[in-house]
Amino acid sequence: MAARPGLHPRRRLSKSLPAEHLVGARYLPSTALTPAGLDEAQLSLVPDGPIERPRAPARFTPPMLLVRLHADLPHHLETEAYLTYPDQVVGIAAPRADLPELRRLDRYFKRESRVLQAYVAATSRKIQKATAIMQADIEALPYPPSGALDLSPNERLVADDIVDTYRDLIRLGEKSRAYAVCDDPTLGAFNEAFTRQVATIYPGLRPLAHQRWSGAICQPFLFGPGEAEWADADQLHQRVLQLLQGDPGPALRLRRIARIFDGRAILLLKPDRRRYWLPSIALRDADETLAELHAQGL
Repeated sequence: MAARPGLHPRRRLSKSLPAEHLVGARYLPSTALTPAGLDEAQLSLVPDGPIERPRAPARFTPPMLLVRLHADLPHHLETEAYLTYPDQVVGIAAPRADLPELRRLDRYFKRESRVLQAYVAATSRKIQKATAIMQADIEALPYPPSGALDLSPNERLVADDIVDTYRDLIRLGEKSRAYAVCDDPTLGAFNEAFTRQVATIYPGLRPLAHQRWSGAICQPFLFGPGEAEWADADQLHQRVLQLLQGDPGPALRLRRIARIFDGRAILLLKPDRRRYWLPSIALRDADETLAELHAQGL
């Protein structure tokens, strides 16, 4: 089975090309392939007119898996009816005898959609400025013989952050959600990932109530029982701002990240933007924290 792009029935030519097998057939515009599935309300019929480079009937004969050239990889498995589609859609057609393999591929796309989207985001040369991708990106997707990706929970966590945050960060920059103030659910996901990773070596770490200041978040963690005391929070606030912000010159401003070890407590001091508190960043912070704890002989 090979991925092939479809036709573009609305592209007019000065010279008519034979396309009797297409005229009047059901036509699926690329936008009809949505993350929620096929939007049948958008289906229409191919008009009677010249068509640029009409493809062979086998290209549109089921069974076939149709994948839109879009970063979210919307797709649809057509098993019954003849269906034409544009060149913004890639079709993977097969003989009827290979329908079980197409179903297996369809299930794989659904089950591993987040990981495949992250893979495209990390490898596509076109996705940096738009959501459209190329046929080569579809052909390059991993598809192991077992039909399953052997990924750890941490690898899937990174894939989720790529899809949910980094794709838009690359395209939109400071207008993306990554530059918004970190909300409590995101901070909670960060804390869960951080404590779980630290617990692989040093169990018993748990997050305590955090403090928010203008432009900064202080997130404490504690080994064992106890609570955070914030009696001197105002003084700590001023010290945090001095610690996190540096202004060495008119052309450069620094945003620092600090880890403070105080007995059984660990304090993370970071800017309050969401991109500093993603679960994937928690994995990096946890690894660095483990390295420091080991260096201290703990």
